[in-house]
Amino acid sequence: MRWLRSTVIALLVSGLLGACGGGPPPKPVGPPPLNFVVFGDSRPVGTGAQPYVLTALANHVAQEKPNVIFHTGDIIDGYGLSENDMRLGYREFRDTVARFGAPIYTVPGNHDVFDALSERIYTEEMGPLRRVVAIGGCAFFLLDTEELGAPMRISDEQYYWLERQLQRGAKNSRAMFAVMHRPMWPVGPHKGDGLDAYPAHRDALRDLLVKYGVKLVFSGHEHLYAKVEQAGITEHITGGGGAPLHDEYDGASNHYLRVTVEGPYAATEELPAQPLKVTVRQVRVSDPVRAALENAKSGDPNLAIEIMRRGVPADFNHPDVETVVALARMARGERNQGRKAVGAVLSQRPRSALTAGNMLLHLGWAQEAAGAFHRGLEARPRDPLLYEGLAESFFQLGNKTKALKSLDAALKCDKSYASPHFRKMRHYLADDEPDKAKAAAGAYVKLRPYGRRAAEALKLLGRSLPPAPPAPKPGGAPADAGQ
Repeated sequence: MRWLRSTVIALLVSGLLGACGGGPPPKPVGPPPLNFVVFGDSRPVGTGAQPYVLTALANHVAQEKPNVIFHTGDIIDGYGLSENDMRLGYREFRDTVARFGAPIYTVPGNHDVFDALSERIYTEEMGPLRRVVAIGGCAFFLLDTEELGAPMRISDEQYYWLERQLQRGAKNSRAMFAVMHRPMWPVGPHKGDGLDAYPAHRDALRDLLVKYGVKLVFSGHEHLYAKVEQAGITEHITGGGGAPLHDEYDGASNHYLRVTVEGPYAATEELPAQPLKVTVRQVRVSDPVRAALENAKSGDPNLAIEIMRRGVPADFNHPDVETVVALARMARGERNQGRKAVGAVLSQRPRSALTAGNMLLHLGWAQEAAGAFHRGLEARPRDPLLYEGLAESFFQLGNKTKALKSLDAALKCDKSYASPHFRKMRHYLADDEPDKAKAAAGAYVKLRPYGRRAAEALKLLGRSLPPAPPAPKPGGAPADAGQ
């Protein structure tokens, strides 16, 4: 009888709840929510494998089940890489992000596109330099801040293209967003190296976006997270996808952004009308490789090994993982075993020699680093980045002569690779050789006339960044401009 009384009571309660409006809550009337993810700056070091943290990030994002993903640029390291290495880097990126389980759209970063060859490779491997993506009633305007002939700004032609696209999007979209690589308002090491390099052009872009109702901009370039609010625009700088973090600045973390678009919802008998709501949340992702390396450096190699054991699946093979475990073993006194393990990694993956060498330099083991760079050069004798890494090893060892010879060797490998000139400039300045420093500065800006490093070199030469033409104005497109 007790079970009968319980059943009767349950039925009476259920009936009362139904009479009082209980049951499932009323559903709003309108478009379904759109969930998307934004991240960027996931590039490896040189020709190395895509950073392990990108795989960890992909695994996290896959659980979010987003409708679409956007990448804010710097997919590969780019500078100094051969065409084959650039293409291989893009393909490895695509293999890694296949774990996301959702379509991904990218914009070019400065490490992706910097000359005619790199631009062609990017378009062949990753798609258009700029485009409009429409999904879930929202429009995403993917912009090219690396346009040849208009670096660090939006060219007139792209501005007027964007104006036409915004006009269409404003009529058909419940929300609109802009995605680009260089930030409009950098907060860290790239101040003066974003769209702020040419404020009039940056402000013209801002005004155009505000005019048509774009309130959120996603950018990268700085390896950190920051939220900047300026004159009707909120910019989220998201560059924590795996490239070396800018640790000296606030917000330096590996992360992605999870964005949800809800509404607008029409009024019903049960619910009032609800406006559009956009929620942006930063989701941090731990990088066991980075954590282990820091513990090995700080004198706790056993903890470094434990971090790798707990943080990485036992059956997951990645050269960065294997290298950092080997270095932790070296740090706890197992030098020979650790060296052999590093050698085994480089035998299987000589393209990771630059990553291994840089890890060794980070630990303060310049002689060991030089050995790793030499090992890489045995398999890749025309790799300028390895010679540049070797030069850094020699600088730390106090052998300036060999360091400068290594930089010269890098330049012989690739005459279009500008970084060795910049390093020579810095060296000659420190050595109080101003004439040689100016010569190196001149050689650098001849190859790379724009950007943060160019500004430093130009300052030494008593010059400034090349001026830009007047900023475009809304509605000023030529009558015969393309659609």
